[in-house]
Amino acid sequence: MAPTDFAGWLAAGATGFGLGSELYRPEYPLTEIADRARRAVEAWTTACNDTGRTVG
Repeated sequence: MAPTDFAGWLAAGATGFGLGSELYRPEYPLTEIADRARRAVEAWTTACNDTGRTVG
């Protein structure tokens, strides 16, 4: 599940996601993990706003 997929899944009725290795792999430096987490939160917020869902 990539953050770019959130809006489509929300529109189809999904209520949550598991990101797993999309956010973390042992070889990722901490800066990359933080950047991936930030992008996921931004994508979630945008997808919720675009589909009329409550961000939370």
